[in-house]
Amino acid sequence: ARTARPGRAVLGVRPETVSLGGGFAGTLERVERLGGEALLHVRGDWGAIIARVAPDVAPRSAAGPVMIGILSERALLFDPDSGARIG
Repeated sequence: ARTARPGRAVLGVRPETVSLGGGFAGTLERVERLGGEALLHVRGDWGAIIARVAPDVAPRSAAGPVMIGILSERALLFDPDSGARIG
């Protein structure tokens, strides 16, 4: 179990922990179809992220609004000053 601590942190996520649908609005900038998977390049007010999804789930158009979600139990937190992992 994780415990809260005061201060800032940097959120780190791997592409497989990002999914379509969820609470973060962004713009789909690019879709890379790689056979058994697709990488979605998404940019929002919060920055840029890559989502790894099944090819049949990937949007056909590589432009336009998209909502993404993050599996919080697989997210990593880092100290913004030292870069050390928290937790």
